[in-house]
Amino acid sequence: MSQQQDPILRLKKSIASTISDYRHQPDSGIDAIHVDKWISQFNQNDREFVLTQTDELLKIFYITEQKYDDFVTAIIKRPANEEYFLGYSFLDIQASGNSQHEILEKMQLAANEHGRFKLLTINSFTKKENLRNKFIYQDDLSFSAKKALSDITAFCEGNDIRNADIIIAFFIQFSSGKHYLLTELKKRLESRNINISISRMSVMGRGFLLENRLTYSKQSDVFWPRENLIEIPQWATTPTYVGEYRNGFIEGDVFKNSENRDRYEKILTEKGFLILEHSLERKPSLKPLGFKTYHGLGFGGSVFSYRNCPNNTPLVFWWGTYEHTGNKALDCWYPLMKRAGYE
Repeated sequence: MSQQQDPILRLKKSIASTISDYRHQPDSGIDAIHVDKWISQFNQNDREFVLTQTDELLKIFYITEQKYDDFVTAIIKRPANEEYFLGYSFLDIQASGNSQHEILEKMQLAANEHGRFKLLTINSFTKKENLRNKFIYQDDLSFSAKKALSDITAFCEGNDIRNADIIIAFFIQFSSGKHYLLTELKKRLESRNINISISRMSVMGRGFLLENRLTYSKQSDVFWPRENLIEIPQWATTPTYVGEYRNGFIEGDVFKNSENRDRYEKILTEKGFLILEHSLERKPSLKPLGFKTYHGLGFGGSVFSYRNCPNNTPLVFWWGTYEHTGNKALDCWYPLMKRAGYE
């Protein structure tokens, strides 16, 4: 069979093409050889299946820089947004990570290009007397929403913000995080008379809201296995990995087929446990299907970004190292999209 006809090679090239702008690449770049190094760690009879599922997932839920720029341009050019740019200050206050700052820079460049207006941004150096009482917290992805909760709480308490409006908007967010963020912020800021709104239809227009609430686990948009399909290793039979399981299947935005979903989740969970097995000191929050502070198999995030692979996604996508380091826990796995930690 020629290379041109080889379906597995086509899948490797397709995945490499989709994530070609990923920021943290191996020295040799991202190509079919890179994807082959990653997929070769899976069982032989699972490789074409994993490649197919991963290819389909990344084509929709890997956000390239071009998609970021398209989002930002749409924000700037949308006439209904003018009141936000003229009457609100954009918060540039993230304590960890740089996504918010980069988005605001892109927004200002787009505003300059389209000859519209200058964004008023607020950061930790802004004097209190220059603060307005209307703010927007704009970011790209929100999984658990704990980063946004921490940032906004610290900003309001540190600057004694009162009698204000805060709009929170993300390119993509998950439903449980949205509910948690709104509930916790209202509780923490109750005495300050601050109106909090988390909107899909605000600054950026319509954003994606992906489902991950327990009540709707059947149509959830995260990797969330069914209990009867998962085997927990003997070393992992502790409360850390015991949580709620998905109780059925309804087609959602991410998963379209029940059998494929079951098999994909089973494979990623097994490999995630294999990765964790090499760690001598396992953090309780590090799970097979991604970072999560609560008990269970992990958050199971299904969204990826050219900037950095979220640690809320399954370990198989981001854990490990491209080069040998001598660290057994890292050297055990070659990542598809190596994650850079916060500085």
